[in-house]
Amino acid sequence: MARAEGEDRRKDALHYLRIVIAVLLTALIILALFFAFRLGQQVFSKKAMTQKKGEHRNYTLVVREGEGTLQIGRELQKNRIIESGAAFFLQSKIFQCRIAPGTYNVSSSMSSRDILKYLNQEWQKSEKEEKDDG
Repeated sequence: MARAEGEDRRKDALHYLRIVIAVLLTALIILALFFAFRLGQQVFSKKAMTQKKGEHRNYTLVVREGEGTLQIGRELQKNRIIESGAAFFLQSKIFQCRIAPGTYNVSSSMSSRDILKYLNQEWQKSEKEEKDDG
């Protein structure tokens, strides 16, 4: 009889453990979905960091040879020009933007998509100039 009670306790403990694991996994999935949704909003949003006149910050971005869009995005985020460096990186991949080395003047009143568009246009200009020179 004592043996049966011990097995029942083990089964009950295992049952509660399974419930706790299920609750934790559910919470983890909900949290992951929340962050994925938020990142998706940032990637496809056209919202600028600052939208009120007079509150924007200007920034001189220096892009070095071999510097990637993730590094550039982190720098812009660190200097409070854009909200998310990760979203900037994903946008650059989705919209197939390329950035030429150089010095650029950007502002927090520009959305990250606007900044990418501007940087990509400058890349296209530099490519055209190289073809004309060559």
